[in-house]
Amino acid sequence: MNTEISAIMDQSGRVLDWANAVKYSPAELSAEDKEISAVTDAWVKELGKTGYDKDHELSALITKTFTPETVSAPSELIDMLFDTDSIGEFDDYRVTVDPKNTIEVYDAITGGNVPRSFIDHKVLKPTYCLLQAETSLKLEDIRRGGYKSVANMITNINEAFELARVTRILEILDKALAGGENVFTETGATPTEEICRKLATYLMDVTNGETPAIFGQNKYIVGMTGLQSAQYGFSDAVKNQYNKVGKLDMYAGCRLFGLSGVKKLANGNLIIPDKRLFAAAGKIGKVITRGETRTYQETDINNEQIHIKVGGYSFGTVVTDISKAAKVVYNQ
Repeated sequence: MNTEISAIMDQSGRVLDWANAVKYSPAELSAEDKEISAVTDAWVKELGKTGYDKDHELSALITKTFTPETVSAPSELIDMLFDTDSIGEFDDYRVTVDPKNTIEVYDAITGGNVPRSFIDHKVLKPTYCLLQAETSLKLEDIRRGGYKSVANMITNINEAFELARVTRILEILDKALAGGENVFTETGATPTEEICRKLATYLMDVTNGETPAIFGQNKYIVGMTGLQSAQYGFSDAVKNQYNKVGKLDMYAGCRLFGLSGVKKLANGNLIIPDKRLFAAAGKIGKVITRGETRTYQETDINNEQIHIKVGGYSFGTVVTDISKAAKVVYNQ
């Protein structure tokens, strides 16, 4: 590969930026993107002719997309909920939770004693996930699509891992919210004034100055913004926004984030659970990236394809303050 272009592609996150540009905005490629495409196209099509990749440039290209920055950089949703950190593959990690002030004060008499108060210091360990994916790239497809085939594969692999990561973290959050004052139940299938007001009030009570966020499938977010309480006191400009797009960005001082209730993972599972609405008033824990992602490749001459295996994608999740999170469960 061209030395100058190789140096550019070694820049953190550059390969992924290029691949995303090729897949999603091919008409807007920069001059540098076009140069990367031309150089990549040349060696990729040669690979498609022979199946021979002496220096395993294909797997190296995929691995470059999983830099510490891109793996640790969470989606906006995860960034709202968790602080992030990274450790080595064989390192351990513990989180010391800031203790709550449990000192009790009593009425007393001079020289007397009162019951002692104790502060509970907790040390928590993350729950780890180790994800892996395997795929094949046909030599025929490489010859036909050239750099586009590689760019599409890179984007698809990265999106699959990121969506799986978000799904796993939300599953942990869902289980952590097992019951109590921060779990609300809707008897029907749509948001109601009563429960939404209770949710917003709870978030305002536990926030330390952060703007709370409520997120779930679009059908629940749209349902919330259609409530009379959502539109109370808004300016004409905000009301016009609702009339144009059918939803608002805020509810009772809380930011609203809607996610697709149709888009699914490759296994058919939804990215965000149905019959759930989640919320948080600040950071509730940490997500820790562990080790580095590795990519392996092997040419299968008999089937004229290249076997790709991406592994080592590991992260841990620890919830340190579940009181700052809440959820609504819909019974229908």
